[in-house]
Amino acid sequence: MPKSLCRISSSRGRAALGLAIAIPLLGACTASASPSAVSTGAPSSPAQSSPAQSSAAQSSAAPSPTATLLGSPSSQPPASPTPVVGQTKTTWGTIWDALPAGFPRYPGAEPTQAREGPASATLDLKADPKTAANWWGAALTGAGYATDATEGPLEDGSLVVHSVGQGQCRVQASFVPLGGSTVETVLFAAACPFR
Repeated sequence: MPKSLCRISSSRGRAALGLAIAIPLLGACTASASPSAVSTGAPSSPAQSSPAQSSAAQSSAAPSPTATLLGSPSSQPPASPTPVVGQTKTTWGTIWDALPAGFPRYPGAEPTQAREGPASATLDLKADPKTAANWWGAALTGAGYATDATEGPLEDGSLVVHSVGQGQCRVQASFVPLGGSTVETVLFAAACPFR
C-alpha cells in the first residue's frame, strides 16, 4: 500500500473518511509497516518514535467504535409489547375479559352482544344448543379440560356445560337458543392460565 494512504488514514484530520474505510486502511498500514515500527515490548523513548508511528500507536490503542456500535444493546429491535387482558369480578367468580387465542371455538362462531353482563366471550353459533354443547365438551377434552357437569336442557332449551382444568381452573359455557342460532356465553376463570 502506498505510504501516502497510510499517513491519510492515521491522520486525525482525515477521520471523516468514515470508520468503514479507516479501519481496514489502518490494518493494512500496520501489516505493511517496517520492522522498526513493530513494538518489541520495550518502552521506546520519545526521541526514537516518529510522529507517524506514535499517531498509528494511538489509533490502534483506542477502542474500536465499530465494535461498540455493533455490540450495543440499542442496536436490537425493541420487543413487541404483550397484550394486557383484564379481569372482571362476577357472581360466578373472577373471569378473564377474553379467551386465549388458541382456546376452542365452534366453527364459524361470530362475536355478538346478545347477552348482558360480563363474559370472557359471547358468540353467535349456527347450530342448535345440543349440537354446540356436545362439540364444546369434546373440544375442551381435547384441550386438556374435563367436563364436570352438564345442566339442561332448561325451560328455555338452553344447556350449561361446566368444565375444569388444572388446579382452580374452571370454565362455564352456556348455550341459549335465539331464533335460528345459539348464543354461547363463556366464563373463563382468572385462575386459569391465559396462554
